[in-house]
Amino acid sequence: MNNKTNTSKGNILIVDDIPENIRLLASTLKKQGYKVRKAINGSMALTGVQAFLPDLILLDIMMPDMDGYQVCEKLKADEQTRNIPIIFISALDDMLDKVKAFKVGGVDYISKPFQTEEVLARVETHLSLQTMQNQLNTKNHELEQLVEQLHLQNALLKAQQEATVDGILVIDENDNISFYNRQFLKLWHIPPEIVQQGDYNILSMYITSQLKNPTDILTGAEYIYNYKNEIMYGEIYLKDGRVIERHFAPILAHDRQNHGRVWYFRDITERKSAEAIIQKSNQRLIQLNHQMMHELNLAREIQAGLLPPSNPNISNFEIICFTQPAREVGGDFYSYHVFDENHVAVVVGDVSGKGVSAALLMATSLSQLEASFTLDLTPEERLAHLDHAMVPYTKQHHQNCAMCYVELTTVENENLSKSTTLQVVNAGCLYPYVRRKDGSVIWLEVGGMPLGVGLGAEVGYHTLQTDVSKGDMVILMSDGLVEAYNMYDEMFGFERLKNAISQANNRTIKTLLADLQNAVLSFIDEAEPHDDMTIVVVQI
Repeated sequence: MNNKTNTSKGNILIVDDIPENIRLLASTLKKQGYKVRKAINGSMALTGVQAFLPDLILLDIMMPDMDGYQVCEKLKADEQTRNIPIIFISALDDMLDKVKAFKVGGVDYISKPFQTEEVLARVETHLSLQTMQNQLNTKNHELEQLVEQLHLQNALLKAQQEATVDGILVIDENDNISFYNRQFLKLWHIPPEIVQQGDYNILSMYITSQLKNPTDILTGAEYIYNYKNEIMYGEIYLKDGRVIERHFAPILAHDRQNHGRVWYFRDITERKSAEAIIQKSNQRLIQLNHQMMHELNLAREIQAGLLPPSNPNISNFEIICFTQPAREVGGDFYSYHVFDENHVAVVVGDVSGKGVSAALLMATSLSQLEASFTLDLTPEERLAHLDHAMVPYTKQHHQNCAMCYVELTTVENENLSKSTTLQVVNAGCLYPYVRRKDGSVIWLEVGGMPLGVGLGAEVGYHTLQTDVSKGDMVILMSDGLVEAYNMYDEMFGFERLKNAISQANNRTIKTLLADLQNAVLSFIDEAEPHDDMTIVVVQI
């Protein structure tokens, strides 16, 4: 059986015999960053779980051959799968059905028809609870190992006096004390003469006087009387603030006849204090995580607000823009500037790095670009100016900004016809494409040093100029499209990109953009995005 991976928010198995339900749930969960696997019956679900452990299961009840209750019972009976949270989703709304769902091991129950918000909220809640429980178990395990090592060191130092770090008490079938060790006396502060009498009742009275709640010992005695052949575990709280862990095991002969019982006592005060500290620390971590996510979401909203409208209304040019960060915030951006109704500039930028640092440099790049439009510069002069202006912001962390800058100028000829000139200057970004009205595609190969390095201002930038006609489309994009990887570690690449542009529907810029998006998303499928993606399409 393979181990679970942690490459997404969670791996969820959907089990339902109705394909429409599976498609709706899968689509909803994938949009939220979950990995989704599907099974259309109970047998397929059990086989899939054995091959790869999911983090959570959404399980329908009414299925042929094997219903959801039976699937749940089989999973809970297996040591490998019993801890997987199972949320039942069913049209059965009777209270007995819900009770049965919890009885067989379900952690939650959602009635159909369901609200997607409710499903997402409950999935996130139970995945969070499972994660916190696993973390707590790991910490507890580490602490138990540490306590065990400390006890062992203490036992080695006192080997001649103590055979174990535990206080041991053995009582025979007649309630007589048959054995005790020195650690037991020390643990309970018992004078030797009390145990030397051999009377367990006298000893029990002495121990009871130290308990914070004396009824604890009575409850234990009643349990032992009724279930004397079973193992018992408990914790006892003392008046002096200590916590004692106690274990009871019967002494059974081969014929199951009871010959008394063995008590092991251990002071777990430090462990309990450590568990309380860990629990408090976990709660603080959860609060900090929620705060961080809130701040990142706010940063994403602010970053999106820095970008101009994605579909502006310009007389002689149609423009549509799309950008999607790989994380909460990213480094890709787009912009445009209208000099007049016949002259526009369009830009796609991609700063190095990801996350917050990239987002900050992205904001700086946009600001510097916008400021440059107050200057009367040619396209190559504008990028040289930006290269020099960006150096103070990039040199400290060795960052840069790749940018593809185009200007489109439409003029009216003597015969009253119109012609449009395209000028392209590139600073380390992907070459732009032109898709002609007849469907042919050309690649405008012009390069240059990224902005913020300082070399572009020294060596200059080159302008590539070409004519475009009414109906032609200019496509600018960041390298996130070309470098998109699928689950087989294959890259989308330039050939697939050119084919996608050639085969895309060019009725409108919106349909062409949608076809490009679909081509990339279909290729990467469920793979985790590694880079921001930005596309701008301009039609003359």
